[in-house]
Amino acid sequence: MKLKTFAKRAAAAGAVAAALVLTALPALAAPAVDVDAKNPVADHANILSADTEEYIYAISSQLSDACGAQIGVYTVEEALGNTTMEGFAYNVFTAWELGSADQDNGVLLLLAPYEADGGDYYIMRGTGLESRLSVSTLGSLLDEYLEPYWAKGDYDTGTQKTVRALADRLCSIYGVTLSSDTGSTTYRTGPNIMSMILVIFAVILILWIVSVLLRPRRPRPPRGPGYGPGPGGNAAFWYGVGRASRRPRRPPPPP
Repeated sequence: MKLKTFAKRAAAAGAVAAALVLTALPALAAPAVDVDAKNPVADHANILSADTEEYIYAISSQLSDACGAQIGVYTVEEALGNTTMEGFAYNVFTAWELGSADQDNGVLLLLAPYEADGGDYYIMRGTGLESRLSVSTLGSLLDEYLEPYWAKGDYDTGTQKTVRALADRLCSIYGVTLSSDTGSTTYRTGPNIMSMILVIFAVILILWIVSVLLRPRRPRPPRGPGYGPGPGGNAAFWYGVGRASRRPRRPPPPP
């Protein structure tokens, strides 16, 4: 009985001590969320180039103007500690308020390069996109556009391709277009160069046709001898019966 009692007390004391140690370790605390509502990029891990940040900003800004949707990219500078990727993404998404307030159509790409086993990433979308962007669709986008470059440490290429793919999906959902300023030629807000060339050509063609129709016609050359097809003549030109060969009209009989 004494051994069992001692074992129970020792186990309880060990559990309390472990809980106290875990609570006291600051490394296990979740990182603080730091976002700027006016900037859709928060690269705290310093893994993205300036070009990539400008690229994300341009796409997210155009989406916001076109349909209210936004894409935010948040990188974590340390391990997440005792929180999960989903939990931290929820905190970031809530603090950032991505997307329009009435549609809740923001998308968050969370990148945690210092997590175990080569880092981790997570994607979250607002409730307004749940029926339009399924979990399987988002997973396929990550597998195709982010994972191959993430495995090689090429965060810039993977992030840009993923953001572009998300933007294409959102444009398709809302029926909007983006200009080519972002480097994407899939969607445009105005006519492209080829369309402008075709329009100019059509205008020139119409003006030419109108000028031909309104041009005064030259007088028709008189028909007479020498205008018919003679030896070596060309039957494609004017010809007619000479006046000399026409019979004069007979005057009417007197009454």
